[in-house]
Amino acid sequence: MEIVVVTLAFSLNSELRKTISSVVNLANLNPEFFFKLLIVSPKHIEYDLNEHTENLQLNLLKDNKEGIYQAFNLALMNVKYSNGFVIFLSQGDFFNIDIKLNLSDFENNDLISFPVKICSVKSSKSIIYEPRKKKCLATGIPHPSTFFKISKVIDSGLFPVDLGTAADLYLTNNLINLHNNKVKFKKGEPLSIFYLGGVSNKPSAIIDFYKVLIRSNLSMWCLIYSLFRKIFSFIKYKS
Repeated sequence: MEIVVVTLAFSLNSELRKTISSVVNLANLNPEFFFKLLIVSPKHIEYDLNEHTENLQLNLLKDNKEGIYQAFNLALMNVKYSNGFVIFLSQGDFFNIDIKLNLSDFENNDLISFPVKICSVKSSKSIIYEPRKKKCLATGIPHPSTFFKISKVIDSGLFPVDLGTAADLYLTNNLINLHNNKVKFKKGEPLSIFYLGGVSNKPSAIIDFYKVLIRSNLSMWCLIYSLFRKIFSFIKYKS
């Protein structure tokens, strides 16, 4: 089973090295999978993985455009259309050092979503968030927590970049609610650790979320309910 890990990087710094090291560790812990690490960067980055592991291949993809979801879409257009899986990490995000994957989850599902540890970039606060299906929108699934079947993501139309920070929410909702794919929500240890901050932690993120609600053609009750939950979560988890 092939797993593609996509990350967006701007330079070979300590944050990127931390992300790469966690992918190496994940590959070493799960030899039944073959991993590809695809780094999208506006600059040329050199990094040698040969000394680390045999079931991990590194690919570099140069992109001069700005925006995380534009980079993720470019990566998807450069991976082989298959029943393998893809997961997206930002530079500085990293996998849990002890995580062990279950091959049967990948053989029987189209999305596998794990708990994730969300840390603040401005304080020492952190939470363990467990994605789950909700009544209206699928869920607020952070992209570092979920493995997507590659063929399903490409067929769905990739990330809608005009939705800004909520592009992954729309894609996930589209995959789960509209296409009725097989989804596995895992419990237990977090799959990855990522830092909440930047544009995703600004009030404009609520506007992006509202765009998703309108495009999803929800009932008025679901629209109000989902927007209220978003505002509550924004206040609760704001770093």
